[in-house]
Amino acid sequence: METPKNITELEKRIAELEKKVDQLNKEKEDYRTLFDSILFGVQEIDSRGTIQYSNAGDHRIHGYEKGELVGRSVLDFFETKAEKEQLVKYFQNLVQEQPVPTPWFSRDKRKDGEFVDVRIDWNYKRDQDGKVVGFISLVTDITEKMKLQKDLQESQTKFQSIFEHSPLAIMCTDENGTITTCNDRAVKLFGAPREKLIGFSYKNIKNKDMGNAIATVLTGKKSRFEGEYLTVTGDFLTDMRANFSPSFNSDNEVSGVIGIFEDISESKKVERDLKESEEKYSKIFNSEIDAISIFDAETREIIDCNEAFLKLYGYSRAEVLQLKADDISAEPEKTASSIKNSAMKGDTRIRRRRHKKKDGTQMIVDIAAGPFILHGRKVMFARLHDITKHVRDEEALHESEERFRIAFLTSPDSININKMDGTYVEINKGFAELTGYSREDVIGKSSIDINIWDDLEDSKTLVEGLQKSSGFENMEAQFRMKDGSLKTGLLSASVIQLHGEPHILSITKDISASKKVEREKEKLEAQLRQVYKMEAIGTMAGGIAHDFNNILTVILGNADLARYVTKDDGPAKVYIDRILEAADRAKEMVSQILAFSRKAKQDLVPIKPHMVFTETLTLLRATIPSTIEIRQNFSPECRTIKADPTQLNQIMMNLSTNAVYAMDENGLLDVSLQEVELSEKDTKYKKHLKPGLYAMLTVTDTGKGMSNEVMERIFDPFFTTKKFGEGTGMGLSVVHGIVESHSGMISAESTPGKGTTFRLYFPIIDETAEQVNKTSPVHYKGNERILLIDDEESLVEIGAEILGLLGYRVTAKTNSLEAFEAFKTNPDNFDLVITDQTMPNMSGTELAVELLKIRSDISIVLCTGYSSKISDDMIKEIGIADYFMKPFDTEQLALIVRKTLDRT
Repeated sequence: METPKNITELEKRIAELEKKVDQLNKEKEDYRTLFDSILFGVQEIDSRGTIQYSNAGDHRIHGYEKGELVGRSVLDFFETKAEKEQLVKYFQNLVQEQPVPTPWFSRDKRKDGEFVDVRIDWNYKRDQDGKVVGFISLVTDITEKMKLQKDLQESQTKFQSIFEHSPLAIMCTDENGTITTCNDRAVKLFGAPREKLIGFSYKNIKNKDMGNAIATVLTGKKSRFEGEYLTVTGDFLTDMRANFSPSFNSDNEVSGVIGIFEDISESKKVERDLKESEEKYSKIFNSEIDAISIFDAETREIIDCNEAFLKLYGYSRAEVLQLKADDISAEPEKTASSIKNSAMKGDTRIRRRRHKKKDGTQMIVDIAAGPFILHGRKVMFARLHDITKHVRDEEALHESEERFRIAFLTSPDSININKMDGTYVEINKGFAELTGYSREDVIGKSSIDINIWDDLEDSKTLVEGLQKSSGFENMEAQFRMKDGSLKTGLLSASVIQLHGEPHILSITKDISASKKVEREKEKLEAQLRQVYKMEAIGTMAGGIAHDFNNILTVILGNADLARYVTKDDGPAKVYIDRILEAADRAKEMVSQILAFSRKAKQDLVPIKPHMVFTETLTLLRATIPSTIEIRQNFSPECRTIKADPTQLNQIMMNLSTNAVYAMDENGLLDVSLQEVELSEKDTKYKKHLKPGLYAMLTVTDTGKGMSNEVMERIFDPFFTTKKFGEGTGMGLSVVHGIVESHSGMISAESTPGKGTTFRLYFPIIDETAEQVNKTSPVHYKGNERILLIDDEESLVEIGAEILGLLGYRVTAKTNSLEAFEAFKTNPDNFDLVITDQTMPNMSGTELAVELLKIRSDISIVLCTGYSSKISDDMIKEIGIADYFMKPFDTEQLALIVRKTLDRT
């Protein structure tokens, strides 16, 4: 500033400055007057928060008088230390960082202690250098606004809670009918998640009635819907009632639809259930077998009845509705009045009353009756059951009881009635004749008193059996007669009611004679056990037959050769004949052993199985106790099988004997034979069985049955469930062996306590194909080439010499592998192969299979001492021409060789 030159100039300048100060003060005062006139609070504060200026609006907001706020800190408006610290940090950040100030919301404490919600908008106050020295703040009272927001929020919360928790489904749409919001109940009712419902248009609703109802509301009208609605997912139908109302915007235009939906499934179900209940009542009422009527309790007029009532009494419905309940009674007036009074008191049963039909016929009825309220009217319900036939049946029962009494007294079987303590109350004539006791001897005494039981344990068994069940059948016991003799009786007993008390009715059949037959049967069983023992011997004998036959073959072969080369009839020829004679006897003995043990070649012949089984069962009947019922059903239509009749007899004997034992000599033996067809499925796991027709023998008993563990071993040799000395365990294994040797099958089914069933299958044959073809006489000699194999060198030598003498060219081998190589090297060098069955390295059948692979037309003959694996079907299946048994002589060997070569 320029320095004044004189006082006058200085004074002039001072005056100008004073004028400017006055102008500034005036402007300041004008601003403050302006600030005081506005509704908002205005504050000037320094950087530490001290108030430098506060307008009237600020005084009004905070409740202070003019001038009381200047010099105070804005921190005084806060009650808590945390709030103050938060504002200090805010000021520090504004001063240091100088960001764009943001509004500050706080709850300030007024002078009077009340609180006011304020919004403070800040602006920086700077010095000439631009440094922040304070703030200008605009304070707005937002208490009412905050209250309105809070009230609005609470209102919205309440509305949302009502909306979400409403038991009714609620949904809202926009002006196009598209769902904008819905509650949880709507989600459940419509059967789709909320996100799928939001945005769903009413145009996509499959139910046309509901779609039309919503479309109506979009025009500004209210509408409703009621009916079955298929959920959005299409999972189920539900009964629904809906009310639709339009919502409007500020321009009074339709802005959407508000729909309130109610699931009325339960009420509809109640309606349907009520209707069904009424229908059921009507059906039951009209379909009830007994007659039912409903009549007025005071006037006695019949107001309803069912069809059974009309049918029973012979009236039409119109006629019945003209009657009173007393019109159908045939009781005397006094009795009818008594019945009416009892019914009114609530008695439910009125027994044996006489009623009359329209035609005057009388009948006896039982009545179930009682009062109830129907449509506010006291009525009587009566159910009438016609017992006329029952009463007549009772009369007939009395007559029947009289007949029973006569039958009781005159029955040939012993019948007695005892109290539960054993005291006799009645006996019949059969009892007296059997025991020798008179009625006077036993009435009032017990069975123990007269000492009728030979074994008192039998008496205990009877009592225990009756305690477990009301009946006890076929108990065998020894009884002592009056003269001291013993008789065997078969006792059956049951508990009966006599004069309201339990009694024992016993019937005893004298089986002393049949027991004698049973003892004879036991002798036969002993013989059968001996047969089983012989079976074991046969098994052992079969095991050594092979070696014995080899020895016999050498003896017979050498003796035959010696006789062949001996030219004269000297002593040597006699000795040779003796050797041959002894060897033949030994051969016959081995043959018998093999036949016994079933290891020999079987002579199976075509037979009608029903004839064999009928004959066997007829013979067995005499040995089976009469307590065993035999039910026989052999179909004569069953065609021919190829079998050994003797072995079929043995099958029937073994199975029947086992069945009788299993039933403890009391039960049913059911034996049947019929022709069945087994399919490929039936024979799939039976390698020796082929699909086709079979004769099926079924043997069923009602015995004690077998467990699964026993079933697994029933065909094992020497396995038995019988006590020591009662069986060898060979019976079923023998049956199994016979069936298998006949190319058949056996199966068993059993349930403990319910019996056992065996089914045996034998293949049906073509009878014409089994006829024996007669052949022309055989010439023994020849010149063909023969490969002879046997692991016994002596047998090979004998066989080669015999065949050589007959003119054949023989290649002999004692090793099956060497024989195979010789044939393989030059298969066309042989016309016939003769091989032993039992050899090391490769058996005869195995060798035959390999030779036939090389040359399928080669004729092969199998020779064996015995083998359980050899059968006609098996050699045919392999392709072997024939087989024969050791020992053999020159004539047998020559015959089979020539027959085989001639066939080829």
